[in-house]
Amino acid sequence: MDYISTLANSINNPIIQGISLLIDNQIFYTVAILVLLFISQKDEKNIIKTAGCLILTILIVSFVKNAYAVDRPCFGMKNCPEWYSFPSLHAALAFCIMASTMNKKDSYYGLYFLFAVLVCFSRMNLGVHTFLDVAAALPIAFISYYSIDFAYRQGGWA
Repeated sequence: MDYISTLANSINNPIIQGISLLIDNQIFYTVAILVLLFISQKDEKNIIKTAGCLILTILIVSFVKNAYAVDRPCFGMKNCPEWYSFPSLHAALAFCIMASTMNKKDSYYGLYFLFAVLVCFSRMNLGVHTFLDVAAALPIAFISYYSIDFAYRQGGWA
């Protein structure tokens, strides 16, 4: 593991680990992303674009995970997720929400940025991802968001 991942994984604070485990829970995280989707977007057009970004991101991450087939840093340990590590889907979805709030006058972009950082940190803290895994999620989220935005505008829906 790289230095940043090792450092994040070495923090054994019960509050931080509790938050990390909460973020790790698929049901909680799915609900959190959906709540953030509706809180962060004020109109139907942006909700549709952000939902499209989330769906495209899931497809791209799924493809990349299977193409690279990188084992998780916790591979072989108890409670280690079975699916491949690279890139982090949790981080990519958080980055999608963050990307959708950029350049909006009434957005709380800073809060969504902090949420994305917290998600990335939590993945490394649990030892299920490395820094490279969470860093690779950022360009995937931005490519997804701007691809959906471009398609939305080209389709005359804007």
